[in-house]
Amino acid sequence: LLCLLPFEPDLYHAYGVPAVFVGHPLVKKLPYEMKKYTAREKLQISSETVIAVLPGSRLSEIKKLGPIFARVAKLIASQNKKISFVSPMASQSTYDQFENILLSNNIRSAFKVIKGSSHEAMIAADIVLLASGTAALESALLSKPTVAAYKVSALSYFILNKLVKTSYFTLPNILLNKEIIPEFIQNKASDINLFDSISECLYNKHYQQNMINNFTQLKSQLDADTDKLAASEVLKLL
Repeated sequence: LLCLLPFEPDLYHAYGVPAVFVGHPLVKKLPYEMKKYTAREKLQISSETVIAVLPGSRLSEIKKLGPIFARVAKLIASQNKKISFVSPMASQSTYDQFENILLSNNIRSAFKVIKGSSHEAMIAADIVLLASGTAALESALLSKPTVAAYKVSALSYFILNKLVKTSYFTLPNILLNKEIIPEFIQNKASDINLFDSISECLYNKHYQQNMINNFTQLKSQLDADTDKLAASEVLKLL
């Protein structure tokens, strides 16, 4: 079994399944060469400070996190008029849903909502606020100070809490075994908690740099010649 995460082989070995870590393909595929100013020019963003807001790729995620993220953005914008927000959406339906949420919270004018281009949006940003998932790993690999949140139904959370025994729910934190990305789940994903965390990321340069240093470590941990290692393991079976 070819594994993309370094902790996975041990999980399979415990059940007698042969497994090997071959690196994560995202490490090689992200557009690291793109500069912040280039991304902003491409997205036609001219604000002094930019926060990328990614409330999820599914309608259910945006229904739960979208209103919270919109209210947090409104709080931030009320404190600093030089901040704007960019939100890349995965589909027309998620675009429409999040736009309606922004309109209902009277914060639409501070946002550039776009279809796709999530990597460009992250690169253009100073800070990323997102729904925990693959986007958190992408943001970390792009060395962007990040705040993560997630909400599920009460029943789903109850079941997950019983089944999943881990101290963290955001992948970079799981991989580093410490909370580098501030993460807020369920009721902890409140307006004030997210606002305070984003403010810390924005204005505390030492905090920012510590996060970026850990992301560099994470990138090294996941980096490998994935294609070559995967091919080598397959050839061993022939």
